[in-house]
Parts: sequence; C-alpha cells; structure tokens
Amino acid sequence: TFGLYYGGYPGLGGQADATIPVTPGETFEINVGAAGSASQFYGGSGGGASDIRTGSCVATLSCGLAARALVAGGGGGAGGSSVTAQPGNGGNGSGANGVSGTGSDPSTCQIGGGGGGMQSSGGAGGSAGAEGNAGAPGTLGSGGVGFDNSGYFGAGNGGDGYYGGGGGGGRVDPSNAPQYSPCDGAGGGGGSGYITPSAAASYVGTGVGSGNGQVVITGYSGTATTTSLVSSVNPSQAG
Repeated sequence: TFGLYYGGYPGLGGQADATIPVTPGETFEINVGAAGSASQFYGGSGGGASDIRTGSCVATLSCGLAARALVAGGGGGAGGSSVTAQPGNGGNGSGANGVSGTGSDPSTCQIGGGGGGMQSSGGAGGSAGAEGNAGAPGTLGSGGVGFDNSGYFGAGNGGDGYYGGGGGGGRVDPSNAPQYSPCDGAGGGGGSGYITPSAAASYVGTGVGSGNGQVVITGYSGTATTTSLVSSVNPSQAG
C-alpha cells in the first residue's frame, strides 16, 4: 500500500463591512487583493488583503498602511507535499483576527503552521518541529514567508492583512539534504482585518471568500456609505 498526498488546502479570505460617514466629494484609495498562487509540490503564496485608505494622500495614490480605514485579510497559503507525508492547510483570513494554519505530519515531523494575524501584531512563524525550520512571522500589512517556500515541500506563506499571518514551518529541500526523512510544509496563517473606530456599524466574517478580492461600495442618501470587502485566497489546492 502506497500513501499519496497532494498539497494542503489554502485558507479562505475574510470579510469586513462597515458604514462609514463621508463628506460630499470625498475620495478614497481602494486596493483589491489578488489571489495567491499554488503548485503541486511547492508552498503556496498567501492571499492579498483588500483595503480602503483615506486622507490627503488619496489625491496622489500614495497612502501608506497607516491610512487604512477598512481591511479584509487574505487566506494563508497551503504547504507543499511529497508523496508520503501530510502537508498543512492555510488558515482563513478575517475582518478581525486571522486563523492559524495547520501543521504538517503531526505524528512524525510535527512542524507547526503559521499563526493568524492579530489586531496589534503579526502571526507567529510556524514552529520547526522535530526536524524542520521555523517560518517567518507576519508583519504590519504583509504575511510572513513560509520556510523554503519555493523549494520542494516548502511551507505556505501567511496571508496579507492589517497584520499578516505567519509563514508555516518547513524542512530543507530534500534534493539538497537527502539525509532528512520526508516532511511536508505547514500552512501559513490568515491575515487579520480592521475596521476604523469611526464606523457607525460593522460586520466581520472569517473564511468567506475565494479567488481575487473584491470591494463593494453602496451609497445611501445622507452622509454614509456602506463598503464591503472580501479579500483573496490561494485559488486552489496546491496539488
């Protein structure tokens, strides 16, 4: 009997809805997150975050991360797979806190998935486990890189977000270090979302969107606009 596993499953993107007071003629910078990539044996990239930015920087489309008023986090990338082991899945992105990715090969290698992004910090990098290497932590706006993400059986990257998810733990490319037993890559954590405190009403969702992100703006009479963001995810199983 031969075991056969393909890449893990990516995390889904998050959702952030808010009713935000606006003034006549006010403009916003809108950034739509792209879907992450996936492949058969390599670690997947995390999904991009979708956001809306405000302030004088909008006129020149030069707004930085501090100008974000609404963010939906992207899903974490899936771990790459060998043919004998079990890769980790990416964590879901959110309009609040992201979800951690799952580890790989729980009965043997015990390599940890990346942590979900939070409201005040990036997700922790996935742990090294029995014979692996830790992933990079998420940072403000960006997901951490999974260990050896572009190598065989690499770990998934964290999803982007208000704070990014951590990259999954992994092991060295077996073609460079054949003395190691097969251990698949762990999944990256999902990115977090954010809603400005000035919002009159809000809703957050976790793990609701796949594919490229989208931004939906609905106008109302008066001075409020309801804006819905569904962020992106790796588009398919990495296998």
